[in-house]
Amino acid sequence: MGALCQVAFKEPTIRLSTIRPKSVTKFGCSLIICVSVTNNNKHLNLDVMSIDYKVVKASDGTQFAEGRLAAPFSVPPGETVNAQSEVSLSFKGLGAVGKSLMVRGKTSYRVSGVMTVGFMGKDGSSITFPFSSEGEFALFDREAQQDGSGKK
Repeated sequence: MGALCQVAFKEPTIRLSTIRPKSVTKFGCSLIICVSVTNNNKHLNLDVMSIDYKVVKASDGTQFAEGRLAAPFSVPPGETVNAQSEVSLSFKGLGAVGKSLMVRGKTSYRVSGVMTVGFMGKDGSSITFPFSSEGEFALFDREAQQDGSGKK
C-alpha cells in the first residue's frame, strides 16, 4: 500500500463472537464458530476473502480445532458483519479439552488467525490482518454466548 492509503485506511476489528455446539453424538460433536468483523473505515467497503483460525485450550495451548471461512463477504463502511463456520470434532480430537469438559462442563479457549481482505479488488491484491481472542466453551450449554473478551 502507498503511504497515503496507509494513513487513510483503518484496520478492521476481528473477534470471535461465539463458539457453541451444534450437535453432540456418541462419535463427536459439531461446533459453530462465529467471527465478527467490524469495518472501521468511513468510506471503504471491506471485501473479506477468507478467515483462517485455530482454537486452542487456553491453559496449555493444545489445539483442538481449526477452520477456514472461505465464502467471501463484504463489510460496509462503519458496520459489523458476522460470519460463521461449522467445525466437526471427534471425541478423540477433543481429548485436549475432555477432562475440563467432564469435570467443569466447560473449558477456556483461545482463538487466533488471519483475515484476508481484497484490497482495491480490481488487481487481485490482498492484505491480511491477524486477530486473537479468548473465551469459555460449554459443551452442553447451547445458549452460551461469548463476546470475545471471555465475558458472558
